[in-house]
Parts: sequence; C-alpha cells; structure tokens
Amino acid sequence: AMAGEAFYLKMPKVVNVFLTGKLPDFVSAKDVILEVLRRIGVKGAVNKVLEYTGPGIKTLSVPERGTITNMGTETGATTSIFPSDEITKDFLIAQERGTQWVLLEPDEDAVYDETIEINLSELVPLVATPHSPGNVKTVKEIEGLKVDQVCIGSCTNSTLRDLKISANILKGKTVNEHSVLTVSPGSRQVVDHMINSGEMAYLIEAGARILENACGPCIGMGLAPKTDAVTLRTFNRNFLGRSGTKSAQAYLVSPETAAVSAIHGKITDP
Repeated sequence: AMAGEAFYLKMPKVVNVFLTGKLPDFVSAKDVILEVLRRIGVKGAVNKVLEYTGPGIKTLSVPERGTITNMGTETGATTSIFPSDEITKDFLIAQERGTQWVLLEPDEDAVYDETIEINLSELVPLVATPHSPGNVKTVKEIEGLKVDQVCIGSCTNSTLRDLKISANILKGKTVNEHSVLTVSPGSRQVVDHMINSGEMAYLIEAGARILENACGPCIGMGLAPKTDAVTLRTFNRNFLGRSGTKSAQAYLVSPETAAVSAIHGKITDP
C-alpha cells in the first residue's frame, strides 16, 4: 500500500456475538472477552469480524466495549465492533466531541455467518492461564495460587472505570508483603481525574507503584517479573516470554480479580 499498489484483504465472515442480561457485581468486560476466548480460542475468529449485538450491549459503557474489542485481536479476528448508539453519543458529549457522533448500527434484516450467544448475567470471574489467552478457566479453579506480581493497566484495562474500581477495592488496605502491584493509567485525563477525586491516593497508600501512561510491563519494557514468578495481569496477552522473563507464568484477569488478589497475595475470586 505504501508503494501505491492495491492492498488485498480477504472478505471476512461476520460473527454475531449476541449479548443478553447484565454483568453481576465483580464481573466485568474483561470476563466477557475471556468467555469469547474460552469458546473459540486464539484462532477461532481468523478472517472473521466479531460484531456485538443484543440487549446486553446497552448495559456496557464505551470503555467496557473498548476492553472487549481491544482484546478481540487475541481471537484472531480481522476486527471487532459495537454499534455507535446513544451510549456512544453520551460518551462523546462528555468528551466535548458530541458533534462527531454518527449513528452506526446493523440493518434489522442483517444476516450473519455465525452466532455466539452469551448471557452476561451468568458469567463468573475468569482467568487466562499460561501461555495463551485461549487457556481460560474460572478463577475458582485455580484460586489460592501464590502471586509475586500484579499489574493493572495496559490498553485493555487502564480506563477510568478500571482504576476507580481497583482503587476502591484497595482503599484502606495494603498490598500483600509477598506481592508487588503496578498500575498503568490509560491517559493523562485518567490520571488527573484519579488525583482530583482522591482515589489515586488509595492506590499509593495501598503500596501500588504508579507507572507512566505508556507501554510498559505488557511488552516486557521494565518491571519484568523475577525468574519463575507468577504474574497476574489485566493485560491482553500472556504468551511465553512476553513479560520479559521467559520462565514467568503470566495469568490474565479483570481489574477486580487483580486488585483483590494483590491484597491476599494469591489468586482470589473477588
């Protein structure tokens, strides 16, 4: 394409991920995409588009939708998409970008190549175990595993919602003496809000190390875990060696599970 020639892309199939219900407390958008990965694995959406529809999408905020679509890459999908609806409009208005909103939604008679149905109300906290985002289990199945490092953030889970939840779980508590906790805010806007609301103090007082609004532990750029360590992350990938330490065991979870586990020093169902 950079040379001025055509770039050919195979026409992808479209998968309707039909959502119903509403997420229970301490279950989040991260658990939604982990459930998708549990069902189809890391190659289940190759040459496919994951299109999220159904009444359940109305219960998800734009940042939550962003978490789901961001990690859709781990399914092999060409792309993932939610409708641009009134929830999107309200988000853009709050960001003083309301004039940029455009309604984008599927036709009523849209035909899909496949359909995946997920009842949000039935989901439980999930975890992707080493060394693939597709190795998904319930947190209950591996609860109690000692954790050396907990990392909250990355492009998948560094939104204001994620950090506020984590901060309020950690409020008045301390990170376990056998674990370390890092927090990577997603933007300067998130940092400013957390400081102004006083919630950044909850994280710092609990013992968290606040990192820059940039790439970091997710790609092994600093804070690589120690040899043979167990690292619990809200990130999107846990492939062998990605953390910067080849022998480390990386687990992927929601911010809720990560924050609670940091307090107990072991993987804990929130």
